[in-house]
Amino acid sequence: MADANECAEHQTRVTPVWNVKENTYVLLCQMGEMPDNLTPNPTLTELWKQGQSLPPPVADNIKKRLSKQSVKIVGQAGATDITLLHTKDLETGEGLSPAQIQALIAYARQYNLDPARGHVVQMHGSPYIGIDGYLFHAHRLGVPFSLKSHPMSGEERKAYQVPEGDFAWISEVEKQDTDATVSGIGIVTAAELTEKAKHNPNNLRYPVIAKHPVLMCQKRAEWQALRRAFPIGCEA
Repeated sequence: MADANECAEHQTRVTPVWNVKENTYVLLCQMGEMPDNLTPNPTLTELWKQGQSLPPPVADNIKKRLSKQSVKIVGQAGATDITLLHTKDLETGEGLSPAQIQALIAYARQYNLDPARGHVVQMHGSPYIGIDGYLFHAHRLGVPFSLKSHPMSGEERKAYQVPEGDFAWISEVEKQDTDATVSGIGIVTAAELTEKAKHNPNNLRYPVIAKHPVLMCQKRAEWQALRRAFPIGCEA
């Protein structure tokens, strides 16, 4: 189902993720939501229509979806009950082996993070702590702080030498116990919006970034600021 379909609401690919509580797989779209409906993947559908060879399960799935155009997913756990583990490398898309999943869980727990909430994922073959992990870590320390972010002004873009066409944000974490302010920057390059997937030149390599560059830019800035203000492993 993941190979042959996409999220009907966001038009992004879906990925099987492990539901720890239910002990089963569910589908998650690239916006981090469990879609209620699926539609056929347009690229694979076009290849199927042209008569090109596709794996039988994928071809059969597309054929069924085209007859209904949209399929409602039943049996997925509610968002309030779900605990998820990403089972693919977020950059390469390669599935993780059971040993890699266990290693990811062990890595998260080593730093008192919750693997079931997606605090740690794999990227480029290595564990990667996302913004949810750093927010969890920061709140767990109990240090009062504020998190602010804004698009770079013209002067700020000039100071950071941001090329024309790139999106750029600045985020600041103010730690109220010491009045220290730590900043971070987030940039989405113009090239990221148009770069094609390596294994499928008909698809964008970063479809979510291309669709929501401002949100991704802000997220990168906040991630960097939180990482600098509350480095994991330095709780003392």
